[in-house]
Amino acid sequence: MVSLKWEHFNEKEQRITKTIRKTGRTHNFKIGQIAIDILNQYKTGISQPSDFVFPILEDVERFDADTDYQAYIINTKNILCGQKLRRLGKDMELPFSLSFHLSRHTFATNALNNGMRIEYVSKLLDHSDIGITQIYAKVISEELDNAVDKYIN
Repeated sequence: MVSLKWEHFNEKEQRITKTIRKTGRTHNFKIGQIAIDILNQYKTGISQPSDFVFPILEDVERFDADTDYQAYIINTKNILCGQKLRRLGKDMELPFSLSFHLSRHTFATNALNNGMRIEYVSKLLDHSDIGITQIYAKVISEELDNAVDKYIN
């Protein structure tokens, strides 16, 4: 999200097209109204396609020009977000540690539970192999087994 620019967002089609830095693969996916509302909170009358959506970079020119600096900043901001999520989870007295990884896991599990095809979930998570995504399906199978065991016992 650090490197998300307005040019990545197609407002008319409600889609984001972005190349994932870690894998180099380009994704094009539809986003929901809540995400659009959040993006629109950051859009101004003078926002340009080349502008970053979220105003969190101090040195935009260096970020655009220097890939090492870009990787450093993205890592630093990810760490900061992780710390804030964990703090938020503690403040909410959650019985688990809140994290981006947990959000990915929750998304995958909910999507599969609600009938999304595993191939689609795999693509959205940018898994290189569907076998990685099948771990989430296994979790769901175990949950179903436990529910059946409770029902028949």
